[in-house]
Amino acid sequence: MVLELRKLTLGEDVLICETLGTGISLKTWQKRLMVGAVLAVFSWCGVVLPPATAVPESKSDKIAKLESQIAQNRVKAEKAALAVDQTAAAYAQAFDELQAAETSAKAAISKAKEAALAAESAKAKLGLLAVAKYRQEHHNLADFETITETDAFHTQALKQEVNNILGAKADAQVQSLTALKNVAEVLQEKANQAVQGKKLAAKNLEETEKKARARAQKAVKDLEKASAQREQIIAELARAREISLAQERERQAKAEAARQAALAAAAEKKRQEEAARAAREAERKKAQELHEAQIRAQRQAEAARKAQEAAAAKARADAQERIRAQQAAQLAQDRAVSAAKQAEEIEKKPASIAPSAAASQGVGSALLSWAYGKVGLPYIWGGSGPNGYDCSGLIYAGMRDLGFSIARVASGQYSSLANISYAERQPGDLIFFSSDGTAAGVYHVGIYAGDGKLLHAPRPGQTITVVPLYSVNKIMPYVARL
Repeated sequence: MVLELRKLTLGEDVLICETLGTGISLKTWQKRLMVGAVLAVFSWCGVVLPPATAVPESKSDKIAKLESQIAQNRVKAEKAALAVDQTAAAYAQAFDELQAAETSAKAAISKAKEAALAAESAKAKLGLLAVAKYRQEHHNLADFETITETDAFHTQALKQEVNNILGAKADAQVQSLTALKNVAEVLQEKANQAVQGKKLAAKNLEETEKKARARAQKAVKDLEKASAQREQIIAELARAREISLAQERERQAKAEAARQAALAAAAEKKRQEEAARAAREAERKKAQELHEAQIRAQRQAEAARKAQEAAAAKARADAQERIRAQQAAQLAQDRAVSAAKQAEEIEKKPASIAPSAAASQGVGSALLSWAYGKVGLPYIWGGSGPNGYDCSGLIYAGMRDLGFSIARVASGQYSSLANISYAERQPGDLIFFSSDGTAAGVYHVGIYAGDGKLLHAPRPGQTITVVPLYSVNKIMPYVARL
């Protein structure tokens, strides 16, 4: 069979094999080609297809890819920023523990010294008493020196020996000395433990600082890297969309604002749901307390009724008993009336509320005014002023200067002070941020400055400043009104 190849162009890179001189029509071959595999036919014909050309990436695909990179970059940046805040909070906690340990050690050492001085004073008084008594009775003082110089001066055997010589007055002095020495020994042991605790706290602070600084440095670098990458991606997006860099930045800013608004709406919805649950729980407890009060009142009324009946029965037997029974019945009746009044008061009493804004706004406003005077000062690890502050240190120092004592770290401040729903926030209230929505996860605190602004000490390398509220999905559901 003779084969002849005829190349026919039917588009791009398309070849057709044709057989001639075989007695088989072209249509028959076309049918067979439709049934057979195309690659097998080309191989049989000795024809090789050129390699497939990659389809160029479309403009829309490229933009979508870059937008995805922007989203991934934002997640990295938020993670790095959170790491910086959490390391600062960890350092502040360790710093606060060291200060507490130092205060405890100082107090314990002072008490131990006072107890030791009291014991020495008692020993000296006993010595003077003994010398006077010896001289009065013309004893040899050398014998007494042997007694007073022994380490067992406060033992039972020695007490008996001194008693025999000096009498009951000396016995009281020896008992006082023994008690004071025991107290001094106990306090000295506590002082030693406090000093050891101080050393451990100092070591913990040193280790925490090393780890925190290393982690913070890495997080800051990651944040800077993410920021630089974001600028590169924005530039690529601008080129892909064929718009200016300024226009693309404006577009990204609007997209971020919309995202933050969505997060804020979700967070607000969650807070409202939690507030509704809390209100329902408070109402349930109130109803339960009212029900229990009514039951108690009924029981007391029944007891009063029975008491009155018993009093009346006994009164018929004896006039004097009747008087006492009537008094008892009257007392029981008074109790029943008092219980009924208590039940009515509980029913009328509104659910407990947080301190009124009028009563507390003054302190919050004063703290906010004080904090505005610190704007521009640097963030300092564990700083409580006057040259710099960390986030909770700024709040702690401000309240201290205003004459109030509060917890040093952000989580402690939230646990002890948070009392108002976030939705009711006012300028001067404290706003808290948590990594997991719990009090234990609180890592940052700032002062609400009004108009959606926050005054705070951000993180190492930055200064105290006023910024729009951010990371709204990490804001705790309650604020602290001071």
